[in-house]
Amino acid sequence: MRIQSQDLEKYTNQLDSIENLATKETDQEKKLDLYIQTIYYAVFMDDKHLHNSINHCTEIIDEINDPLKKSKYLRILGGAILNDKSSFDRLKPQAESIITKSYAIAKENEYKIEQFKSALQYIRFLRTETKLDEALSFLQKEEQILKEIPDSDSLSYSCAMNKFLIYEEKHHIVSAYRELILAGEIADRLQNKEKQQRVEEKLKNLFLKLEQYEKARQIILKNHNEYKKSGNVSKQIDCIIDLAKIYFHEKNYDLAAKKLDDAKYLSDSISQSNSQIDIKVLSVQLLYEQKKYKEALELFTKDSSFLTLLKLTKQDKYVDIIKIHVDFLNGEKESALSQYRKLIKEIPQEANLIHYKESLMETASLLGLNNESIAIANDLIQHYEKYNEYEKLKSLHQFLDTTYYKANDFKNAYLAKEKYGFYDKKLKDLSKENELYALEIEAANKKMEKEKIEAAEKIIKRNNIQYTGISLAIFTLFVILLLFGAFKVSETMIRTLGFFTFIFFFEFIILIADHWIHDITHGEPWKIMAFKIVLISILMPFHHWIEHKVISFLTSHNLILRSDIFTKLFRKTEKLSTS
Repeated sequence: MRIQSQDLEKYTNQLDSIENLATKETDQEKKLDLYIQTIYYAVFMDDKHLHNSINHCTEIIDEINDPLKKSKYLRILGGAILNDKSSFDRLKPQAESIITKSYAIAKENEYKIEQFKSALQYIRFLRTETKLDEALSFLQKEEQILKEIPDSDSLSYSCAMNKFLIYEEKHHIVSAYRELILAGEIADRLQNKEKQQRVEEKLKNLFLKLEQYEKARQIILKNHNEYKKSGNVSKQIDCIIDLAKIYFHEKNYDLAAKKLDDAKYLSDSISQSNSQIDIKVLSVQLLYEQKKYKEALELFTKDSSFLTLLKLTKQDKYVDIIKIHVDFLNGEKESALSQYRKLIKEIPQEANLIHYKESLMETASLLGLNNESIAIANDLIQHYEKYNEYEKLKSLHQFLDTTYYKANDFKNAYLAKEKYGFYDKKLKDLSKENELYALEIEAANKKMEKEKIEAAEKIIKRNNIQYTGISLAIFTLFVILLLFGAFKVSETMIRTLGFFTFIFFFEFIILIADHWIHDITHGEPWKIMAFKIVLISILMPFHHWIEHKVISFLTSHNLILRSDIFTKLFRKTEKLSTS
């Protein structure tokens, strides 16, 4: 990792400051927290600083007697190393050793929650190592622990998200989609906005990958409406920029430009510098793509702060590239060529500046420098072949075909055309594959919808059985109560049974009313409270009145008298019939 000398000085000072605090701290856990923080700064230094920070942490952890805390802090330390790619590459064996030790301690002491958290950390390690099959197998085995952990929704969410990431990297799109939907359902149950938004973001990116732009657009529009209701302008801007990017990708430049104007209006209203810069960069790319070089140059030159930022992010040479195009279009070919020669010398040759090369390739071709543009194109091809960027490779071979033909190199033009055909076919196959994935996702959606309906029907059926059972139980209690009143049973027993019978009856009424109240109030607390106050103010006095009346009647022996009269009448009738 390369950093500027002033940044190195800043990180060194911060590292020294935290280490001084840690040295003075007497509480071991607070000291450990401080030393773990030093890792985030030590990754920018040499290996000596990094090893020192880790050694400080492991020494303190070794002194901890509580196995749960020891496992927890080892997991946190392992996570701190995993968080930075450069430190992970340098400390791979230590990272694995620390995380596996954390897992082993938790498993040995049967700390189920800590065991699963350590397992997730180890899965992160395996994913970073691209050992995806091993990661998936390990996660599926550890997933069984969740059945033994009460209230494990948060861990289940992490499990589903990890499965999604593994399946996505393995290109098992439908399985990835299923896990993402499951993670979304858990996030909804937890009512955790942050988790819900993370799922939405991943779902949007998945649809973009499948070129399902309409579905991605629906997610963005849904999020935009939610942010509009909540008054979150910053997030609204992000959504509008995402929509602009989709239209840009679809080559619908007019709509992309309109969305960028909308985003700019909102961004200016809250003076949000980060989004203003993103909007300007996209606006320039939009104009450049449409070959509107003069308008693009105006956007650059009229804002000095924008130019300053481009210099800081090493993108300022785009201004010079656009100037070359403008001069060439104005007929100043010598000036354009001179600027190009100067630019080639100024642009650093680091591999991370690949983003300049396509623009330089087009510029060299524009100036008639065929050999130079071919050399740049071949460099780009080598780069994009590593990452299977078929769209770029197709475009570059089309460019080579045209350029070789101009240079009268018909053999290489033919070879480039063949390669173009190969990548064109590859993209068509991928497009069919994406369509197949989309159909499978649609089928998975229908299956999940059917499963949800069946699950809902099962719940309704179960509830109906329970409601019927409760109704029969209450009816039975009333019958028994009446029978107690008809025979010579103690008044205390009648009053006790009557008390519980009427409680069951009126609670059953409230239970039924609860569902109705929640449906019509949409779960708003003040409305629920208002309804329940009205309901209880009616039921409570009625409960006391009817209970008093019925029990008074049953204990007054009226039923006993009536039953005696009935018995005598029955016996008299029986004697007459026998005679």
